[in-house]
Amino acid sequence: MEKISLFLSFIVLLAIIYFDFFKEDVNLFIPMSVLVVLLILSYIFSKRSNYSWEMNKKTKLIFEVSVPTMLVATSVIFYLLGGRSQHGINPTDYIIWIIYVLSLISALRNFKKEDSFTQDNLN
Repeated sequence: MEKISLFLSFIVLLAIIYFDFFKEDVNLFIPMSVLVVLLILSYIFSKRSNYSWEMNKKTKLIFEVSVPTMLVATSVIFYLLGGRSQHGINPTDYIIWIIYVLSLISALRNFKKEDSFTQDNLN
């Protein structure tokens, strides 16, 4: 269940980004509300052991790297297709790239910490 709610929330987030880039004067309150509800459901399902999504270290790293990469790639593609963000998430903004690089560094550091932690426990 957690996988389904996370997947749906990602789709809703991509739709919000699409509306931000290509539709003018669109009220994003309803899609943002749906996104919040889906994320709350995902959090609730993650706390229940029978519904939680068990990931190993490599899958977690792939997930933590691929999600920001897909979001940045989506914004770049939408920008190249002629869309302009109404809320300032255009790829020409350097802060977007700083946040992207920091998220990748954080994911790699977490992977290395978990990897060294498990090797210390094996010794």
